[in-house]
Amino acid sequence: MRRALISLLIILALPAAALAQQADRPQQVERTRVLDVLSIYRDLNDMCRGYGGEDPRAMKACNIREKVARLLNGMGWCTGNQNQNAADLQWHKCADHELF
Repeated sequence: MRRALISLLIILALPAAALAQQADRPQQVERTRVLDVLSIYRDLNDMCRGYGGEDPRAMKACNIREKVARLLNGMGWCTGNQNQNAADLQWHKCADHELF
């Protein structure tokens, strides 16, 4: 879990200068950032489900996972459709009509 938190902090704290150096590749930079955040989400999801329901580590991982989900939503990514089973949910770029 510590690794996931450190990864998240690094992503969120990328210096503007580093992004400016890659200004000619903004889509690639954005895609890399999204893939990194998705990876963190999946790691936290595994931790959330891997521990017992009352285990404080599980609760902490689940809470952080939800924060990362909100971050992804803010980046324009959605998970699943309204009537979809939880097991079938997949992250994807939001369509104009989708709700987070």
